[in-house]
Order: sequence, then C-alpha cells, then structure tokens
Amino acid sequence: VKGITFIEFRNRIMNISKSIVINQPAALVWKVVGEEFEQAHLWMGPVKHSYALDALDQGTKPASAPVSGRVCELGNGPKGLQAEEVISEYNDEGRYLVMDVVPKNAPKLLPIHKNTVKMTVLHMGHNQSKVLFDATPDLKILGKILSPVLKLGLGKAFGDILKDLKKYCELTVQSSAA
Repeated sequence: VKGITFIEFRNRIMNISKSIVINQPAALVWKVVGEEFEQAHLWMGPVKHSYALDALDQGTKPASAPVSGRVCELGNGPKGLQAEEVISEYNDEGRYLVMDVVPKNAPKLLPIHKNTVKMTVLHMGHNQSKVLFDATPDLKILGKILSPVLKLGLGKAFGDILKDLKKYCELTVQSSAA
C-alpha cells in the first residue's frame, strides 16, 4: 500500500467489538460464560471438545476464577488445531473476564499470535441480558497486511460465537431448568 511504512503496519492495533441481547437473566448467562468456563464445547459451535487447563497451570488462576483457563479443540483431537485460553482477569461481581487466546498446533500461516478477549455480561432487565465481546488480536505481519479482510472474517466469527451462546442460553439452558 503506497505511503504506509513497515513501522505503521507493525504498530497497527485491531479492535473488534460485538454484542448480543439474550433473553435470559444475566446470572444464568454469566454461569455459562464464567462459572462453567471450561464447558465451551456445550455451546460454542466450532469447539469439538473443551476442558480446564492442566492442574499444573492452576497457579496462574485469578483468585475468584473457577479455573485458570481452558483448551478448546477445534479440529482433529489433541493433535489438531486448539485454542488455549488463559484467564488473566475474572470478576464474578462485575460479570466479566479477560482471557488470552493462543492458537496451538496451528499452521505457520495463521495470521494471529494471540487474541485478548474481554467478555462482559450486563443485566438488562428481569429476563434479559447483553453480552459484550471485545477482542484485540495481536497480528503477525501477514495479519497486519491483510487486516481489513481479517477484521471482517474475525468479526463474523465472533458474532457467530455470540449467536451460539444466545441459542444455548435461550433454548438448552432454559429447557433443562424447567
């Protein structure tokens, strides 16, 4: 791109924000997002299996967090593509968490080093909440060059994750609680 130097590409920061309204109380949605953090495979479409990080990693666990993080298997089992998600902040009262998502077993061409995500669940009324998903991907050089296209793709993927959460909370969790 004419006029853009390598330094500008290197310093470019991408932020992606998505939100969704869920017709369930904030406490129930937070239970799925925060308290049952390691159970992402129950509601997140692309995740084939998820589990808490190994007990050896529990030393990094924020005080009130249920686990230090999770591993999400996105492909062919433990040898396939994974996302290791380590919780850096966890606030039960404020209903938010911050995690660093690091790809594992990923192709070298994957344009992301890691993605820092903050998920917040807001009370909107008796049976309604809003989930905010704020992501700041740390991009490799290729990702910075492709950032406009990458931002569109990631934005769609993050929106789909929130739709999965909404569907699970409104249909599955509600029916199992009845």
